[in-house]
Amino acid sequence: MMYADYVKERFGHETIVSTHGFIVYSTKGQDCFIHELHIDKASRRSGHGHGMGDLVLQIAKERGCDKIWATVIPSSFTSTEAMQTHLAWGMKIHSSSQDCIVTVREI
Repeated sequence: MMYADYVKERFGHETIVSTHGFIVYSTKGQDCFIHELHIDKASRRSGHGHGMGDLVLQIAKERGCDKIWATVIPSSFTSTEAMQTHLAWGMKIHSSSQDCIVTVREI
């Protein structure tokens, strides 16, 4: 929980932690932002990422959000896997540049 406390104190973001990983998110107005999602290597491709996303989706709905936003950094070592996860979870590409791909999911 030390990381979750740090993220909350430093950035005001919230964190959901499970035995398989964590997701960092925030909400502002009608928008929800997923800042980080990490699932341990042994637990990937088993639905844990989607499950954590679904928890954030429920929270976003309860707070009146109508979109969930996330980004992928193309130069990141895991960018292909991250992009596959975003698209499989129902996110669509909103915009892209050489340095960043922005995805969005309507709620």
